[in-house]
Amino acid sequence: MILHIARRDQWQQAQEIGSYRGDTLDSEGFIHCSKFDQISKVATERFRGRDDLVLLAIDPDRVQAEIVQENLEGGSDLFPHVYGPLNLDAITDFEKLVPGTDGLFSETFQVFWQRVMRKRPSAIIAPKPGQESVWDYPRPPELETVGQSIRVEFADVVIAESLNAFRVIETASPPVYYIPAADVNVEYMNPSSHQTFCEWKGTATYYSIAVGEREVDAAAWSYSKPSQAFAEIRGYFAFNAKRVDACFVGDERVTPQPGEYYGGWITSTVVGPFKGEPGSESW
Repeated sequence: MILHIARRDQWQQAQEIGSYRGDTLDSEGFIHCSKFDQISKVATERFRGRDDLVLLAIDPDRVQAEIVQENLEGGSDLFPHVYGPLNLDAITDFEKLVPGTDGLFSETFQVFWQRVMRKRPSAIIAPKPGQESVWDYPRPPELETVGQSIRVEFADVVIAESLNAFRVIETASPPVYYIPAADVNVEYMNPSSHQTFCEWKGTATYYSIAVGEREVDAAAWSYSKPSQAFAEIRGYFAFNAKRVDACFVGDERVTPQPGEYYGGWITSTVVGPFKGEPGSESW
C-alpha cells in the first residue's frame, strides 16, 4: 500500500472524470506518493494545519502507470512516484485529513492505520513465561522505565552504559532503548545532517560515532524537543544496533531489528514476528 495526500476538490473531480492527476503530474511529470512510515513527515512539512485534504490509499499492483522508487533530492529514503494518471480502481480507500490543535494529523493517521493499513501476520509467536509479544505492545507507542543495565560498545570503547534508561514499545517492533546523556560518552558523538520525523515523538537528530580512525554515521539519535508524551526522553540517546559493535540489555547481547529504517533491540524475552522483515510493510 502507498499513500497520497490530495486536495478534496481534486479528489471529487477525479471521481467525476475517472482518473486522478493531482497538482504535480502536469508540472513535474509524476504524482508524489509515500509509504506509511513517510507520510507523517510529508504531511507535517508540506500540509500542516490545512483542512482541505484527503488521504488516499493506493494498491500499487493495480496502478496502470509506472511507479518508480526514487529520491530526486539525493537522499537515501526512496519515495514511490507514479508517472501517469491514477486509475480510480487502484485507490482502495480514503480518509479526510483533520488537523489537531497543533496543526498535525496524528489522530487521523492513527484511525486510518487501525482501519486500513494495519495487518496482523498469520504466524504470531505465542510468548512463553517471561517473554513478551510485540503484538501485545500498544499503538500509539508508550514509554517505560528499564530495570536493567543498558550498554553500547564501539571500537573497544563503552559508548554508553546506564541503569536509568527508558524503552519505547510499539506494536510489531522490539523495544527501542533511550539512555540519558549523562550516561553517554558524548565526546565520541558528533551531530550529523540526517533527521527523521515520528508522528508520536517529533523530529529526531542523528549522530555519528567516531573512535580513533573508526567512524560510523547515523549510529544514534535523540529528540531535543519531543512531544509531551515523550518529554522524559528529551536529550536521551538511542542507538542503532546495526551500526555499532555490540549492544546489551543486562548481560544479553541484542540482535538488531530487521529492516533499514528500524532501531529496535531484540532479546530472548521478546517474540515476533517483527516489523522490518520482508512483507511486513503494512504491519
